[in-house]
Amino acid sequence: MKRETERKLDELMAGYFPHIGDKFNDLKPQQRNYITEILSGKDVMVVMPTAGGKSICFQLPALYWEDSITIVISPLRALIREQVEELNKRKKVAVVIGSHSTIDLIYGRESTDEERYNEIIDGVYRLVYIMPEMLVNPQFLRVMRRIRDRVKMVAVDEAHCVSMWGYSFRPAYLDIRRFVGTFPKRPVVSAYTATAT
Repeated sequence: MKRETERKLDELMAGYFPHIGDKFNDLKPQQRNYITEILSGKDVMVVMPTAGGKSICFQLPALYWEDSITIVISPLRALIREQVEELNKRKKVAVVIGSHSTIDLIYGRESTDEERYNEIIDGVYRLVYIMPEMLVNPQFLRVMRRIRDRVKMVAVDEAHCVSMWGYSFRPAYLDIRRFVGTFPKRPVVSAYTATAT
């Protein structure tokens, strides 16, 4: 890894993840390996234990890439909100998109998806968190067409839900492949799970 890349990652660690460490080398070797692969443009499948540090493997690259957007697909609303709140402590970089009004985690006010869509188009956010069912939402897809050249990665959390034999199967996960195929330049795809065999 180039020194300038590592220096920038160190700055992001100190700024956004001081509870983990203030240097890239403070991460576990497995995390560093996944992040390095993602930054080199490779797809990855991350299998780590629950609470083992999977999220930073997509959050750090998303923050590293300037003028880009990472779409994070997750079925767990509470976890999404927790991650967005943590990321936004320093600067407004992440947003949750759903089909209803949500509480703005920075300003403590209610905001609509329409406001948040406009901010996505304006380049306010680096990470856009969605539930898998949003992959067929017409308004969301219209926004994606407007920013399609800026989508650098699609991160799939709880990736075991892709399996139709899984106990927590979510049919909307089957739309991920089609969604990834809509971009003129295929984004990096990273998938995260604690329960894959």
